[in-house]
Parts: sequence; C-alpha cells; structure tokens
Amino acid sequence: MRISLILLLTCGLLLVVSPLAEGGVKTGLDVLIENDFAPLAGKRVGLLTAETAITGDRQRSIDVLAKAPNVTLVAIFAPEHGLSATRSGPIEDGVDTVTRVPIHSLYREDRRRPAAEALKDVDAFVYDLPDFGARFLTRITLLGYCMEAAAERGIPFYVLDRPNFINGVDVGGPLLDEEHVSFVGYID
Repeated sequence: MRISLILLLTCGLLLVVSPLAEGGVKTGLDVLIENDFAPLAGKRVGLLTAETAITGDRQRSIDVLAKAPNVTLVAIFAPEHGLSATRSGPIEDGVDTVTRVPIHSLYREDRRRPAAEALKDVDAFVYDLPDFGARFLTRITLLGYCMEAAAERGIPFYVLDRPNFINGVDVGGPLLDEEHVSFVGYID
C-alpha cells in the first residue's frame, strides 16, 4: 500500500511527504514527478538544492526541474559547500554547466539570503535539500531565510521532503536558547 500526503498551507508552503512506497520511501521530488509537476505548472522556479538531492533513479533535482513540462527553472540557489557539497569557505555565484541556469550562492561573506535581484523572475520557490538530521547546520537556517524572502515577495514556497538520514524517528537534545540563534542555529 502506498500513502502520499500533500499539504498546501495558506502561507503558500507545500510539504510533500510520501511515508510508504511499496516497502520504501519516496522523496518529495519523486512524488512531484508522479504528479506531473502540477503545483509548479506554468511557473518560473527558483530552486535551493545541492547535487545530493536526487531522484530514486539518481537524477539531480536541477535536471528534473529543468526538463519538467510547463515549468521553467530560472534560478538555482546553492547552500554552504556549494552545489557539489565539496567546497569550503565562501562560494561564488556561477552558472550550472548542464542547464545554463544561474547559480546564486547563499554562502558568501556578503550574502546568506536570496537577493531581491535573484528572485525578480521567480514565481515559485522550491526547497529540495537533503538534511542530516541535526538542527545545528546551515541547511535548516537557509530554509528559514528563503521562506522569509519568499514570503516578503508573495512567492509560494514548496518544501520537497526527504527521509531523515538518522532514522526519522529519534529526537533528542535541548531546544535552542534565544541567545544562541545564529547561522548554524536558527530554528528549534
């Protein structure tokens, strides 16, 4: 039995979760593909991702959205360590060599949030970034920053869920004290 859940909240957030898929788990990206990209139809998309965000058959989310029917990928946003997840230090902007879509780094000395210029042609923002199950990493902070930037501009925000690498069940540790909020600790 396969169960899929899609929640569209009034704030424009789409959470795609597929807990059971014929004995396994499907990512939000796989569910989006199965639904023919319906929530993104006719939209120009900005995507926060890394090359570790792949489909069950190992396609990058960048390539999948670039080839999606009736969807236009107009901007890629790169997290700490860049798209390849192998770089250290500040990451510069660039262009994806396969799709030729501009890459906007969110890990620069002068930028941690999407710039207004990078969002000017974006009708929908998609977050597809594997997490490592720890609150104290920049990926969750970037989720918050990008949601805030999208909300300021009235851009719908879609979160494509991925399994927690730890196990998706265990939760531990204290809540974040307000005096310790930072780029590596933004959300409880």
